Amino acid sequence: MTGIKYDYSFIAGFYRSDQGLVMNEYKFKFDLTVEANSPEEQNTAFNRMDFFIQEVVENSIFVSKDEEDVIEAFDMIGMDLLILDSTLASDQIVLLTITDKLNAITDDAITIFESSICSRKGGYVEYIYWTKTPGIKEDSLISKDKKHWWNNPTIKYMDSENDEADIKKELTWKAVNLEWPVTDIKEDKESNNTDNIVTLK
Repeated sequence: MTGIKYDYSFIAGFYRSDQGLVMNEYKFKFDLTVEANSPEEQNTAFNRMDFFIQEVVENSIFVSKDEEDVIEAFDMIGMDLLILDSTLASDQIVLLTITDKLNAITDDAITIFESSICSRKGGYVEYIYWTKTPGIKEDSLISKDKKHWWNNPTIKYMDSENDEADIKKELTWKAVNLEWPVTDIKEDKESNNTDNIVTLK
């Protein structure tokens, strides 16, 4: 088993009722273990992480699930939204959501056991999240229910009730050449998931 540190920096926005729409620079750091069964599986896992950050998260807007009018208005003008399980689109909630999503899409080939976030608008205060770490209780600020997009191993980034009207193109890991190696059991696991249609940005 190999330990690796992985960093990302990107621009995305957030909406808060007291500030409106604000663009922000986020910096993520991940400490992870590689448990892939083959070099091909390891590469696929890292490429999935890159794809999700670069093609889904970057330039999207983080918004609380409670901002229903804002979500509807932004959606009508075609803005790409990442709806959070919180009353506030805070750095801490963004960290938990993205970390859980990356752990879901890498499906134990890679495990993020510690992650951190800081942002320009957040004054570069660093928040740390420990997950799947023996002796440390997992944070319960967001739901662990598999029905939510951040716990789903597909590219999906909206919950089922939100993603039916805006489908522009079917997008799966296979469609972007990031399916698991054919000999891997994960291929069957994902192909049986029928809830994997999302909006292509």
